[in-house]
Amino acid sequence: MSLMSSSIPLTIYRADPSFLNALTFDKLKQFAFRPIDNLPEKKGWGFTNFDDMFDVGWTKSVPEKGQYFTFGFRIDSRTVPPSIIKKHYAEMEAEELERIKAGGKKFLSRERKKELRVLCKSRLLSRTEPRPAMYGVAVNIKTGLVYVACVSKTVLELLESYLKTAFSSVPERIFPDTLSTLASEHPFEEFLRDLYIESMMLSLNAHKYHVAEQGKATLAQENGPSVSVNDAPDSARAGLESGLHIKSLKLRLSLMPEEEQVSTFTLHSDFSFTGLKTPRVKREKGDSDPDTLFLLKINYIEEIVSVMHSLFRQFCGEKK
Repeated sequence: MSLMSSSIPLTIYRADPSFLNALTFDKLKQFAFRPIDNLPEKKGWGFTNFDDMFDVGWTKSVPEKGQYFTFGFRIDSRTVPPSIIKKHYAEMEAEELERIKAGGKKFLSRERKKELRVLCKSRLLSRTEPRPAMYGVAVNIKTGLVYVACVSKTVLELLESYLKTAFSSVPERIFPDTLSTLASEHPFEEFLRDLYIESMMLSLNAHKYHVAEQGKATLAQENGPSVSVNDAPDSARAGLESGLHIKSLKLRLSLMPEEEQVSTFTLHSDFSFTGLKTPRVKREKGDSDPDTLFLLKINYIEEIVSVMHSLFRQFCGEKK
């Protein structure tokens, strides 16, 4: 998923100076994606051009865009359905039995069956086209904030592991308790609950922002099943009164007083975002800077993140 998409998932990290110092173009190229097309591998991963996942040599653009360092984390994966493996293994086993019968044997050993299964799966993997996917990453060199276009736990864990390998350091993921030390068991869920009940205002950097719920919320007990409510405030309030917590909430952020630059997104209890839609970005006539659209887009993304982080800190301060 690209950070330039119209609707993006988003996870935020904070990098320390050691990571920022190690973040170089040479390191990206050293740990660039290597194809697995002709290898019997289930998965392959590595860094690639932020602007084109298939450009692993950075021939079309460079990682530096203003105060940002950008790259893509590409993962190619392939799978073979178990039924296909079973079919081809049965054929291989039959052929192997015919071969050993000529030598007077009647049965395949357990070890030989295991070898055939491995060989069968390896051959099928080599003949299966891997599916490519890329997750955009932008690092603000000045603030140390890292924006990743992904919320998948599996992908993020793989990315974190690879960042450690490449740069000998891993940025810290920003969770609610990273931003506040509020003495409450569920501070962020309380924040989402209050946002659902009543919209909030925030003054930040000489601007006023209005944040309001958009009717869709997901409620759940601690480690329990969840239920979604859509434009059903009475049901949601009943759930909250019964002890449920809001695990995600769809929100609308606008710049006051005329509600300009409207953005919508779903905010989750781990402070990740999904369905994040910024105002539309477009290049002005005569603008030849190839990074203009990216810089406009990332500025909107940073504004949204900054507002929500600041609003949560404000909420925690009011509750102390």
